[in-house]
Amino acid sequence: MFLRVMLVVVCALGLLWAYGPKQERESKRKVTGTVTSAEKEGPQESLKRILSTQESVEKRLASIKVPTKMLKNGEFQQLSSEQRRNYAVLAVFFNHHPVMLRIAACESSLKHVDGSGQVVVGEVTPDVGVFQINPVHERELRTYRLDPRNFSHNVAFANYLFQRDGLRPWNSSRNCWETIRFA
Repeated sequence: MFLRVMLVVVCALGLLWAYGPKQERESKRKVTGTVTSAEKEGPQESLKRILSTQESVEKRLASIKVPTKMLKNGEFQQLSSEQRRNYAVLAVFFNHHPVMLRIAACESSLKHVDGSGQVVVGEVTPDVGVFQINPVHERELRTYRLDPRNFSHNVAFANYLFQRDGLRPWNSSRNCWETIRFA
């Protein structure tokens, strides 16, 4: 009897591990009560929406409440004007999925370009931009005619990955984005 119970528990844990991110998205849909169009769009539709979002945010940036600091890895960091602008754009674009804003903060500190104007590239891997898109996606990026060195394209492709794979593409930074805070 004990072995049967253990087998059931192990199987249940395996299912939770395999389908966790998908279940997380499903539960968020139930909480909000609606499925947003962003959850159904492809990369090109995401690109159109992020461009529109950027335009809208630029016009009303002064009226959007944006934090000035983020608590990352136990330390407060002052946000630059670029980081605050990117925060505002991502907060509006991913309004139903705020975890994506925290992921961008962990992956690149909300920076798409560094102080010299060069696109942010990972320290250890050649991941690119605000969402640190990995070169493993190069074929897909070409298929959709997206360049991850372009902020809008980077965000559109990250949205596509999130819709398709959930949070799995950013599991390596999970410890950070589960704890990061803004002030």
